[in-house]
Amino acid sequence: MRCIIPKQMDIVQEGQKGSFGCYCLLHKKLLAMKKVKELGYTKKSYLQITNLLLDSDAKKLYSLIDTSVAINIIRDPISVLRTMVTLPNFSDKFSIDDDEGRGTGLFLSDEPKAIFSKNPIHYGGILDKNGKKKARISPELNAIPGWLEDREQVFHDGILYDYFKDNIKELYIKQTSDFAGGRGFHAMSELASILDFDEPDEKDRWLFEKHVGEMKNLLPITLYANEKDELFSNEIKTNRNDKNFNKNSAKIVLCTRFNESNRLKPERDISELFSLPDPLLRVFVDKPSDAVKLLRSPDLLKKAQLYIEKLSCEVLQKASKLEANRKLFNENDILEYFQGHEKERKLAATLIKEHIKYQKQKAPDIVNCFKYYKEFEKICFELDGTKL
Repeated sequence: MRCIIPKQMDIVQEGQKGSFGCYCLLHKKLLAMKKVKELGYTKKSYLQITNLLLDSDAKKLYSLIDTSVAINIIRDPISVLRTMVTLPNFSDKFSIDDDEGRGTGLFLSDEPKAIFSKNPIHYGGILDKNGKKKARISPELNAIPGWLEDREQVFHDGILYDYFKDNIKELYIKQTSDFAGGRGFHAMSELASILDFDEPDEKDRWLFEKHVGEMKNLLPITLYANEKDELFSNEIKTNRNDKNFNKNSAKIVLCTRFNESNRLKPERDISELFSLPDPLLRVFVDKPSDAVKLLRSPDLLKKAQLYIEKLSCEVLQKASKLEANRKLFNENDILEYFQGHEKERKLAATLIKEHIKYQKQKAPDIVNCFKYYKEFEKICFELDGTKL
């Protein structure tokens, strides 16, 4: 059961922004996890720090986090950049009602095939001539400068070590490759013995061999299922912002089995009512009353089943295209870019040196195996006389 420090760019409510807002948000989530543990749904919870806060209260925030036992999952920095350049984002989040009660998801009348054209996947990091970020519909190498300037997400492990080093008593360093290509089953078995959580079950080994990155970027999506809607008609019978219409709709969430609802709200899983094309997919209701609405109306349930089945196939098809986009550039393309861009090369050298300074000390054998980082080291020395 995990709790993630969120990206500040994804936070809508002002009260949740910054270190203080992040602390309040994490505290609320951890309390929810405590309740889930008490109910017996999960055995352990952990805080995953994937994004960095750098405001005036950051030091205070990180001092309040228990890092006595910590895992640092590391990767070749050039591979990290390659991933960021080819990392897709959804332009619109299909969430449950916003603060004013308006529906921000899909309706039965919406054609699933059109969902990703109306709300296209985009790739961030591109800077315009004024230094502002612009979205692109396909990966581009000139996104590299934008990612180098995004300290919230990229190359900040050194800073986090500075915050945590006096409190860490047990530190385990793993590589991302330890969890890929089916190796995750063994890695989690190893960590289970160290951190005292249940070892993965042999019958679930297939799950550790699945790649879910692209699908994760497309989900969750909320469906407002209302009897007044004609299936796939593209004509909604009432205003999408009608609070009563949304209130009377059954709110259904298509997500992956890794969505936090699987632990926080397992009783709301209605997947067995649907024909799903991939075992990683799950269907949840927002509230128990939404399940009642479906079960009381066989016609509405049938519409919802047909819609979710078609939507699921569109998600899988789009995920396949995103996976192909990930292969448009590789680490050698990143290295070639740095050879021809002096300013960005020098900035990357400074950031990466700070990023892995402690990793070099604590796991030199792993860092020495970073093939592309070693090539980057050579480029920096040959072109700039810089030693990393």
